[in-house]
Amino acid sequence: MSANTFVQSAESTELAEHAYGQFLQELSEAAPRLGNLDVDVYMWCHLAPPGEESRRILVVADRHSPIVRVCIEAAYALFAGDIHHYVKRIGTVTRAEIAGGLTPLVSEAYQRLMAWKPTHENIWDNVF
Repeated sequence: MSANTFVQSAESTELAEHAYGQFLQELSEAAPRLGNLDVDVYMWCHLAPPGEESRRILVVADRHSPIVRVCIEAAYALFAGDIHHYVKRIGTVTRAEIAGGLTPLVSEAYQRLMAWKPTHENIWDNVF
């Protein structure tokens, strides 16, 4: 299996922390929309530096659904030119719980996404 191209360095970690901080601010500003059952909301925070495989935190609220989902997505390559996406739901909160429940889930997503590395166990176990 080819290694993931996402390399954690002081620079990439600083860029990710900056993007994450901005995302938390955007989530705070989007709270009224996230609480509105009549709108779809799809927000993401891209944590990988330009030129590296994608790593994103996703916050998704579907119209008329009482829950908001928090997921992570990491792109990886098994060999050159071959891109796959690992996607995992971290958890959900109801729209009524957004004020106290969303930030801890997003924080958990950030920690898990920054620590994720492709291995046989976490890739092949999720294929089928």
